[in-house]
Amino acid sequence: MNTTQTQTEMPQRVQTIFKTLFDQLDSMKQQQWKITNYAVLLLATAFALKGKTSPWALLAIVWSTFIIGSLLLIKIQWNMGRYRNRIDGLHRAYFTEQELIDIGVSESERSDLGKKTQFAQSVRGWEFVTALIAVLLGGSLLVSLAS
Repeated sequence: MNTTQTQTEMPQRVQTIFKTLFDQLDSMKQQQWKITNYAVLLLATAFALKGKTSPWALLAIVWSTFIIGSLLLIKIQWNMGRYRNRIDGLHRAYFTEQELIDIGVSESERSDLGKKTQFAQSVRGWEFVTALIAVLLGGSLLVSLAS
């Protein structure tokens, strides 16, 4: 990272990319919530149909919902790691040390810019993804035990 006070000015096209990356991160977080909400809706529907369908079909729907929903949540989290790496690269290339301090980037975050793997970036916020997966698991267990 360049620590001098004179940093290359971010061209308009790079500013557009920077904003797009942040917008995509926000969109991916919203998608995680939507996936969880739709999966819970499917589980509630399965629960409502428990007396009208075969128990094996019900279990297949319930556990398929859990597995597919969880995999989609993890896939989105993995993609978020890639976007975070790109944002770090732009921070490193176009922001001075003081500008990074001014926008609230901690000392440890500044020293790690550009050094994290996609996996390390992907596990950021793992507690939220884990909570969403736990909701799917809990719902799947409740519907399975009620059938």
